[in-house]
Amino acid sequence: MNKFLKHTTWAVATAAALTLASCDDVFEPAVELQLDINSVFSRPENAWNFLGNAYILLPFQQMPQSDLATDDCVSNDEGNQWRRMGASWRKDQDPTTQWQQRFGAIQYINIFLEHVDDVKFALTDEVRNQMFADHAKGEAYGMRALNYYHLLRAHTGPVGGKILGVPIHEASEDGSSDFNQSRPELRACIDFVLSDIEKCLSYLPDENGDVDNINANPFIKKYAAMYGNDGEAALFSYNQAFGESQIGKMCGRYAKAIRAQLMLWAASPAYSAASGVTWEDAAKYCAEVIGDKKIAGMDQMGHNWFTNYEWLDALGNGMMTDEFIWRSGKGQSSDRESDNFPKSAYGNGRVNPTQNLVDAFPMANGYPITDSRSGYNAEKPYEGRDPRLSDAVLVNGEKFGEITICTGTYDTKTDGIDLKSGESTRTGYFLKKFLRSDVNLGEPKVEKYHTWAYIRMTEFYLGYAEAANEAWGPDGSGSYGMSAVDVLTAIRQRAGVETDYIKEVAAAGKDAMREFIHNERRIELCFENHRLFDLRRWKDLDHLREMPRAIEFSSETNFVIRDVRNEARDYKDYMIYGPIPHSECMKFSNLQQNDGWN
Repeated sequence: MNKFLKHTTWAVATAAALTLASCDDVFEPAVELQLDINSVFSRPENAWNFLGNAYILLPFQQMPQSDLATDDCVSNDEGNQWRRMGASWRKDQDPTTQWQQRFGAIQYINIFLEHVDDVKFALTDEVRNQMFADHAKGEAYGMRALNYYHLLRAHTGPVGGKILGVPIHEASEDGSSDFNQSRPELRACIDFVLSDIEKCLSYLPDENGDVDNINANPFIKKYAAMYGNDGEAALFSYNQAFGESQIGKMCGRYAKAIRAQLMLWAASPAYSAASGVTWEDAAKYCAEVIGDKKIAGMDQMGHNWFTNYEWLDALGNGMMTDEFIWRSGKGQSSDRESDNFPKSAYGNGRVNPTQNLVDAFPMANGYPITDSRSGYNAEKPYEGRDPRLSDAVLVNGEKFGEITICTGTYDTKTDGIDLKSGESTRTGYFLKKFLRSDVNLGEPKVEKYHTWAYIRMTEFYLGYAEAANEAWGPDGSGSYGMSAVDVLTAIRQRAGVETDYIKEVAAAGKDAMREFIHNERRIELCFENHRLFDLRRWKDLDHLREMPRAIEFSSETNFVIRDVRNEARDYKDYMIYGPIPHSECMKFSNLQQNDGWN
């Protein structure tokens, strides 16, 4: 195990004891303002707790949500808001909205930035005090950039021929503030986020953690000079301000990843004309996240890290692999399994993968199942397939623990398709990815450890491949020493899939490679809440509107493919861009709604 583990100490970034009373209260943080604001920032622990509210409001989801509104999966929960969205996405019922929570987090951050210089982190040591203040500022700027990226992804859209972003709040607001603000153009918002990331990088090292010499990075060297090159004093103070206690909080590596996400999104067809961001820009920043190791640094378990139970059980404070950039803490529970195990394993089977997604997985020889050379046998549809399919989807007839899963109509008791609303599968499949088969929901109940990748490296390999193909074609590499073909070959080799087909796709040109990359991204990142936003940034209305399909077995070997019942994908053209919350537009006359949502 040691060959792929890095050992560090995990700091729970949301250790603040404070909680939010209401997300609607975006300019009066509830608990803190029971105290005079100067009193809050008179004690460093209160100041850290104040910033901790931004971590409480992190935008990451830890199981499939937005995917349920796509062609990849559906929910058996009739009240699920993402299920309703596919059939009727409304400006007053928008599960994609980030408005209240992101602006709430930004309000906390702005107040913190306005008062951080008043905090005495170290009473008798001015250099150490500056170290803590610098770390705090870097965190705040990086967290503000993260929140603005998610706001832009959710709410950017066209108004009268221009693509507008969201209001920019550089300062905190109070009851006397003018809330009736118009929306700036997208480029101004992107520049603001990039500026915040640059500020973050000027304050924070790539990674938090203890160092053992004053040449470890430019930051410790700078502070050592301020100590008159007293290396012992500099190391002691640096490891207090930037060391193990800060791991898990914002750092330079996280900020660079957020920038790469922003640039790939902004270079995409839905936004590129207004953003001014090019595919070359996106390739550059994805390559920066990947680093000097390039393809050689690809984690060979990056595609199925969630199957490595030994590692999950041994997961210590801050333990990482090369696949993780930012992850959640470790927790022991059975919530994921309770939600998604089949009924026969005492679960609720909430997330049901579609036949559409299953068909997107190639054969193990790399050819799509529609290609005559693939060897696909329609009578045995799961034999010889890409191994990633078995990691992600539970299929009819598969052994699951001690149970053989039956999703066909010939199962009249537990897991049969459409057997009982809210319990059985609606597609003939159950979710497998991220679930632990060694969890037992029966008696005796057995819970296991889990974590979640907030941001992981495979996203940037795929982002680089996408941008490189658009910028230089399938075999072009710019100045980065790797092409789209190189990256995709490594990804498929890692998964145990043959790669000859990639060469054929590359020979067919950029358009064919684009389609291949989009499909590979779908496979690798399935159920990780990327699909809905990818289809929209690509302006791929065909897939956005694709009817989810099910497989219905009437016996162990006989089946039909049909549409999922009572499911729809009624996305209009303008829904490439999401709405501004209707309630906000009703309150503020200068806040323009995106075209089509009026």
